[in-house]
Amino acid sequence: MAYDWLLIKREYVQGYPDKDGQIICPTLEQLCERHGCSLSTIMKKSASEKWPTERKIFGRKKEEKIEEKKIEVLAE
Repeated sequence: MAYDWLLIKREYVQGYPDKDGQIICPTLEQLCERHGCSLSTIMKKSASEKWPTERKIFGRKKEEKIEEKKIEVLAE
């Protein structure tokens, strides 16, 4: 079965909005349930493409942007 790996990876790295607009940062198990793939398959894909590292980098950059916005608001 073919899976949309770009979508699955993006949802793991960046999260996705729930019905209330809150961002969900899913586990690999949650993504398996959401997309119908096996845990072993997604674990192999995640490890080989270093998804956890990308998730950490994305999180750091997101926090930096939030801090920059706070500083801008305070400076005004």
